[in-house]
Amino acid sequence: MEQPKQIRRRIGTFLGLTFGLTGVIEWLIHTLSPPSSAQEFEYYVLAVTWSPGIAALLTYRIHHQNFAALGLNWTANPYYLVSYLIPLAYSLPAYFVVWRLGLGHFYDQATFQTLTQHLGLTQLPLPLAMTGVIVILSTFGCLNYGLAALGEEIGWRGLLVPELAKILPFWQTALFSGLIWSLWHYPIILFSDYNGGTPAWYSTLCFTVTLTGSSFPLTWLRLRSGTVWTGVIFHASHNLLIISLFEPLTQKTDLTRYLTSEFGAVIACFSALVGAGFYYLSLNRLGHRH
Repeated sequence: MEQPKQIRRRIGTFLGLTFGLTGVIEWLIHTLSPPSSAQEFEYYVLAVTWSPGIAALLTYRIHHQNFAALGLNWTANPYYLVSYLIPLAYSLPAYFVVWRLGLGHFYDQATFQTLTQHLGLTQLPLPLAMTGVIVILSTFGCLNYGLAALGEEIGWRGLLVPELAKILPFWQTALFSGLIWSLWHYPIILFSDYNGGTPAWYSTLCFTVTLTGSSFPLTWLRLRSGTVWTGVIFHASHNLLIISLFEPLTQKTDLTRYLTSEFGAVIACFSALVGAGFYYLSLNRLGHRH
């Protein structure tokens, strides 16, 4: 049986490499000449999102661990569909509440027209065009988000969660991994335009609650399924639904930016509720693989 000291060393190596690699890339983004095109900027963003994954691979190489422990195996299990649907369980009710209360409106016609133009659906009647947007984004759009999500998930759920779970109970594993995951995002929230357009403290607080709440189902799924792909699917679904679907389709009011997106209070509250549900689920020992 491994000593806790060995496990902590691996976690420390991983975190040092992750924050170090990310820091170097973000320094390049902010210090060197800005990328000449949006596509070039996306390369920098992709490098940032893959920092945890690269750090995980380097950590296991340094400590002579088997890469199979990262959970990169694709096995048939029922958790993939669950992983895809959980983000819908907290994002759809959150936006529905905002729409119903008139704090934001469904739908933003100008944004929707832009989406249909990009997807070649402008000649279809509104119901068919909207259906087409949802189907295309929820399938091919999810695959696109999955590439970036894979880089993060190899690190956070591939290495960090299983290593923490060896020395901590479920709720602490989910809580600490969620807080670390959130902390890793702070520089781009505080020093770039990756925020909700609200005061920095507010965007950071809501974002932290959202990610920490999400960390509970992500941790449960990783430990139950034994594969990191549940996290990849969950992460891609979360980004797709909020960033590319619900947020663009919401016509904003003065208050909307305080309520929606990953930096809004309503999404944070619903994410926390789902997280609490998985905490109580873990009390029945369904979330343990110790």
